[in-house]
Amino acid sequence: MTRLILIISSICILLLLVVAMAVSAMGQMQASHILTFVPRSEDNREIWLVDTRTQVLFNVSHNPADDYSPVWSPDGTQLAFVSERDDNAEIYVYYFATGQVRNISQHPSVGSNPVWIADGVKLAFVSRRDGYAEIYVADLKSGNLTNISRYPGDDIAPIPSPNNPDAPAEILYTSTREGNIEIMIRDIDTGQALNISRHPADDYQPHWSRDGKYMSFESTRGNGIETYIYSRDDETLVNLGIDRADDYAADWSPVDDRVVFESTFNSNAEIFLYSLEAQAYTNLSNREKKNKNP
Repeated sequence: MTRLILIISSICILLLLVVAMAVSAMGQMQASHILTFVPRSEDNREIWLVDTRTQVLFNVSHNPADDYSPVWSPDGTQLAFVSERDDNAEIYVYYFATGQVRNISQHPSVGSNPVWIADGVKLAFVSRRDGYAEIYVADLKSGNLTNISRYPGDDIAPIPSPNNPDAPAEILYTSTREGNIEIMIRDIDTGQALNISRHPADDYQPHWSRDGKYMSFESTRGNGIETYIYSRDDETLVNLGIDRADDYAADWSPVDDRVVFESTFNSNAEIFLYSLEAQAYTNLSNREKKNKNP
């Protein structure tokens, strides 16, 4: 009996050492360059991390259910993801300091699209617990969960505003509350909402500029697909559309107020750059072959 107890004790100590080593390894990986990826095996999807300098691999999710859509917190100490380990898709957070995994959504309805608010304390996601797709914000410190969209229509694809201490924390998202797809901005703290697209046509694919002063989105209000820019200062819209072309796949420069987009100008897919300051276009590709995905 004494020998059996010693064997069991040794196994428990060994397991504790393995856990401690794993947590320690994660701490060392945090100081390095980490790449997150989700390989699909025959059985399930798992979330893996790889240190790009040491090639050390670590399975974050480590569960037989599907785990996917990983998103880093702004300070790199937490990883939000979607997991089906409770027989439905829910939002979880992995804490690198402790190895703890926490269920944030805690509801049998489907949860999706986790995104971090810039302060790193709050996490937004989409849930259908009220019958529609609604945007919820979870405060990870207080545990409070708030439905910030609160409307009988689908509100999806939340995008938090850039980190700006002089501006309110906001969510940019698409909504079907008007019977079509519109682009909305909502203040996280006050709940105040603003429809920036304001058109019966469908509008989608919104993006913030680097400083949050502008938003771009695609619209079907003209002939085909056109890209518009909304200004927060004067609440005006600028159509980036080039005559007789579809303009889409817009993305903002990380250093200034320029936006790159794809256009079917001259019946060909070209990459254009538009400067808000100069109000001028530059054809970056200028080739006869198709040029895509700027």
